[in-house]
Amino acid sequence: MLSKWQWALLNPSLDKKVKEFHQAGYPEIKREDLINYLKNYVWKRQSPTTYLKKLQTIKEVTCNRYFDYLQLQATSCKSRSLEEINIDSLL
Repeated sequence: MLSKWQWALLNPSLDKKVKEFHQAGYPEIKREDLINYLKNYVWKRQSPTTYLKKLQTIKEVTCNRYFDYLQLQATSCKSRSLEEINIDSLL
């Protein structure tokens, strides 16, 4: 994937994107969240080959795309059946 120095070069763009999320009303979004989104979803099959393509990919991240990813993560994770959940511990 990317080395530490490559991520260091991308950090300013990631920070700018995080700031956009904060200005849009999502202050809980962190740089690590976007890194996970890029690694696990956007660049999962094929990472852009050049620095400029990586920057362009980061610029193309939108709140809607990120939250679509989160929704996909939430619906695809394995959950236990109701019989396995101790309801008393939730009360």
